[in-house]
Amino acid sequence: MTDQNDNSAPDVIGETPIASMPGPAPATPSQIPSYDLDLPPDHHAQPTPSPTAPEEQPIAAPRGYTAAEQKQFASLPREAQEAIARRESDRERHFHEVRGKLAQDQRTLEAAAAEIRQAQVRFQELLPNLATGLERDFLRDYGDIKSEADVTKLQEEDPVRFARFSLELTKLRDIQAQAHARAVAEHNARQAQFEAFGQQQDRIFQERNPNVTQAEWAGVRRYLSEGLGLSEQQAMHLWFTSPDFRSAGGQQLLLDASRYYEGQRRVRQARPVAPPKPLRPGTHNTFGPATDTLALAAAKGDMDSFIRQRNRNGKAR
Repeated sequence: MTDQNDNSAPDVIGETPIASMPGPAPATPSQIPSYDLDLPPDHHAQPTPSPTAPEEQPIAAPRGYTAAEQKQFASLPREAQEAIARRESDRERHFHEVRGKLAQDQRTLEAAAAEIRQAQVRFQELLPNLATGLERDFLRDYGDIKSEADVTKLQEEDPVRFARFSLELTKLRDIQAQAHARAVAEHNARQAQFEAFGQQQDRIFQERNPNVTQAEWAGVRRYLSEGLGLSEQQAMHLWFTSPDFRSAGGQQLLLDASRYYEGQRRVRQARPVAPPKPLRPGTHNTFGPATDTLALAAAKGDMDSFIRQRNRNGKAR
């Protein structure tokens, strides 16, 4: 019998010996991987360094800080800087939000004010017609009330109608007062506008005619009254209301016309004086003292001498 523990038994798998089984082909030199075996002297592998973290950017000081405050801000810890910057950012954002809301509210108020002004303008334009219509209706409804006695009687006999009468009268007077105030305001505005226009035209005329004398202005007034037949009131009304009359061109036209009118007036007033006739010798010169004998005899009342001298002068002629 064969000992089962005998180590000399052949290594077989089934019927084939292990040594005779086919194995992998041996590797060629080109197929063997190469390894870098240059190890450091301590024969220990060095750990791979991790990438460097990027440097944090400095936090800028809030706007409006002075140089000293900016320097102090830079000296604070980063956490404090971040808290201050965040707080300032929130405050500035809130400020812009509030300012934007205020601007929007202001635009809304301005639009509403513009609408109110337009309504007031339309109401002012309608005031004259409104006052006329209310007055017409009032006279139609209460035309029978013409005196204080009628009012007292109405109050005693018909309190309801009296109340309506008082209300309508108050409304009418209020509208009439507003219409009158508007008319006065418009008149004053026109007067102020015309006065500014007149002053401007006066300056232009004075620049063109710097040497106009008072006598020439008196000639202009005389031309208006005598030449054109305008009264002083009419001339003043035109001066303060007529743009053509007050304009620099209108004033120049009046000045030139008055100068021509004054020249024609002086020509008419200048009447030629005929020179005196020459006197014969011995004839009395009326411009000098009486020296002839005939005049002397007449002055003395000597009729005999006067007759003799007259006869002598007659024979001489």
